[in-house]
Amino acid sequence: MSEVNYFQLATPNKLSCRVDKYWTGHGELLIRVTNRGLFVVYLHFYDVQYLSAPMNWKSADFQTGASSEVQKLLEDMGYPKKMARDDSQDYYKLYTVKRSKIPIQILSRGVEKIDYDILANTT
Repeated sequence: MSEVNYFQLATPNKLSCRVDKYWTGHGELLIRVTNRGLFVVYLHFYDVQYLSAPMNWKSADFQTGASSEVQKLLEDMGYPKKMARDDSQDYYKLYTVKRSKIPIQILSRGVEKIDYDILANTT
């Protein structure tokens, strides 16, 4: 069962997303969500197994995919069927933005919302 507006953001279709950091070796992804250029929140995904997204897109209306979608994606990535079935129910979630002009998919173990601009004073 999917959950619409997973992060419970106000007017998610009016927000924009940008990939600020992606640490491939650690499987971490940091997405900056803004409203007309003003910071709203960071979404920190961890143990990212799959990412299909441009660097910037319109809409932060994230929803989660059904475990059958996770299982199919894991199988398409080469996981054995039993492992894909078990991992789709116990470990990974598929986060999607279907209202974006380009479908966004992020398969990860989890995500946390960070309500302050952690990169504001970094160089």
